[in-house]
Order: sequence, then C-alpha cells, then structure tokens
Amino acid sequence: MFNEEYFHSKRWFKGKQRKISKIQTKDFFALSGNTLYLIAVSFENEETDLYAVTNYSTNINDLIFSLFDFNSEQKILKGSFGELLIKRFDNFDSSELKKLTSLNNEQSNSSFIAHGNFFFKLFRRISPGIHPEEEILLHFKENNFTHSPNILGTLTYYDGNASYSIGILESAIKNACSAWDYFQGNFSEVHAALIGKRTAEMHKALAELPGENISEIEVPFQKLETLLKQETKKKYTQELLQKLPELEKKYYSLKQEKSVLPCQRIHGDFHLGQILYNKENFWIIDFEGEPSREIAYRRSKQSVAVDIAGMWRSFQYAKAMFNKDTTSAGQAFLEEYAKYSGINKQELQNECKAYCLAKAIYEACYELEFRPDWFFVPAIALLEDFL
Repeated sequence: MFNEEYFHSKRWFKGKQRKISKIQTKDFFALSGNTLYLIAVSFENEETDLYAVTNYSTNINDLIFSLFDFNSEQKILKGSFGELLIKRFDNFDSSELKKLTSLNNEQSNSSFIAHGNFFFKLFRRISPGIHPEEEILLHFKENNFTHSPNILGTLTYYDGNASYSIGILESAIKNACSAWDYFQGNFSEVHAALIGKRTAEMHKALAELPGENISEIEVPFQKLETLLKQETKKKYTQELLQKLPELEKKYYSLKQEKSVLPCQRIHGDFHLGQILYNKENFWIIDFEGEPSREIAYRRSKQSVAVDIAGMWRSFQYAKAMFNKDTTSAGQAFLEEYAKYSGINKQELQNECKAYCLAKAIYEACYELEFRPDWFFVPAIALLEDFL
C-alpha cells in the first residue's frame, strides 16, 4: 500500500530527488476502522525519513475521536514496536471531533477542522524532538498569550530511544477567515497596524523561549540562478539572471554587521495567510516554521527581521494579486510594530531591507518550482525595488 509509487505521487513527500532503497512499517496503531502508520523511507545515501500516514481519509475523524476520547490527562497506546502518548490539556467534548473534515491533502501536514471547535494537524514527515508548533503553543499557554489558538492535546510517539511529535489538537477560531482573504476587499491601515501590534506582542511572548542555537538566513542565490537557467523562455527570467550578481552584491551591502533587532525564537513562516481575522481581531496561527527546513533549524533563534520581512513581502503580494496600493498599510504595520516593540522605526526599516531582499529571492525560487504563474510577483520586486 505505502510503496514507492505512493510516496512519489504525494506533493508533500520530501524525498523526490533521492533514490529510495527501502520502505518499511516502523509501527502502527489501529483504531476505529483506521490505522495510523509510521513508515520509514530509506534512501541510497543511507538517510531515513519517518512519515506518519493513515490508510483512509474518509473516517479519520473517527480515528482522532478514538485517540482523544478519555477523561484523564493522558493515555498510552502500545504499538508493535513503541508507544503512542496522547495528552489532553483542557476539558472538552471529544464527541465533537467526529465532525472533523479534511482541509487539504497535499500540504506539508494533514489538517482537519470542526468549525468553531477544533483544529487537528497530523504532521507527515516527523523528526526526533518536540515540534516547534507544539512547543510554542505550550509556551503561549503558560504565558497567557491569547492571540493564537489554544493547544488542547498532543500525540507523541516514543520508540525507546527518541520521541517524535506526531499531531496536535488546537481550538478553532470561530467564524474566521485568513487575513489574506479578508484583505482582498478590505485593505485598511487600521487593520495593518493591528497586525503590527500583534506581531510585536508575539515576538515579546517568544523572547523567553529557548532556542537550540542561532541561525543566520541562507539566501538561495545559486539555486535561483540554476532555476532561471532552466526557465529561459519565461518572462523576466533572462533579465533577472543578468541582474542576479548585482542583487547579491546589493544584499551584502544592505546586511548590517551591527543589529538593533533581537535574535530569538520567531514564527519563521510569517505572512497574511498565517493570520486569521475575526470580529475586528487577528489571531496568529501555524507556528511550525518553514516546512522544508529541518526541526533543529525551525527551533533555532533568528532575527525578528525574518518575520517582519515575511509580512512586508506579503503586503507586496497582496498589492500585485489584488491590484491595490498597500504602501500605506505596509507603513502602518511597521509603525505599530516599532511602537509596541520599542524599536526606532527608521532603524527597523533599514535593518529589514536585506531580509526583504532575501525573502524575495526565496520567493522567486519557490514560485519557479511550484507556482510559476506567480513568479512575476517576486521577479518585478527584485528588478524594480532592490536595484
């Protein structure tokens, strides 16, 4: 069932560029007519990735209900090799979990929602150690940060040597839409300013969370060069290829040696799609960081400029896709962030320029690989805004 053809057919599979040598079931847990499998995918270079998958998607809500249908703080299920630890952090009516429906099947994780009640995320590719979203939401719960979902439960697999975060149950934000969808017809400086305030509050709440190390951003100039050479007939590719050395030089000229912005735990994949809007308020979601990165990198300390640049670039995407002038909204976002973080706005803006350029380089790579019709957005920005 879970063979090479199965994995290569999935967009979320991270091993497409590596040759598979072996696929085997590491463990499984059967409940309510469904089975949660842990599948080890080994490659010729002797690396092995571990995936959490289910055999059906139609009745996975019954599986999730069965996992969390107990009254104590935790329970343990024995597998054929290890064990599954299920924790509940709050009292809730688990029968509502039967209403969960799938949100998507081809993202980096499997997501399910019972509108107004629950949101469940099954992590597909899993790694040893606590998942950053679980870690951050637990930290928020302990420190009373109320502008994110409430963590209700977790799934953790233990194989006798290491633990793996497999899934997370959260409260759902009622009657909410993404800020990206909301802004299609409701661009407002007031709303952008509130996002700036929420961002500063998020960073303040994350400041005390430990990180494994400090990671500098990696700007994929060489990868973009390779992709541009493969897409020579696409609009902007030739011009951008010619300007790439100049853009790289510009990046290093903008990169400041002395930082005024703190280096700490951050969101890591921050944009308008990671914020929900509901009743004149914004809620920040999806704290897993950039899914293509390893867990250690996503749990490391980074400059808060990474998040600020991500949101700034998201405003630029909105400008391109919705044909709206978002300049004043972007400035309102920065002004409010500066106000609530206590950082001078001009210094904040100056330091973020290099990170915005780096983000646009990353976006150009992503769009060429996965959404070529959107490539024009970062391409125009790189050619017009940074040169």
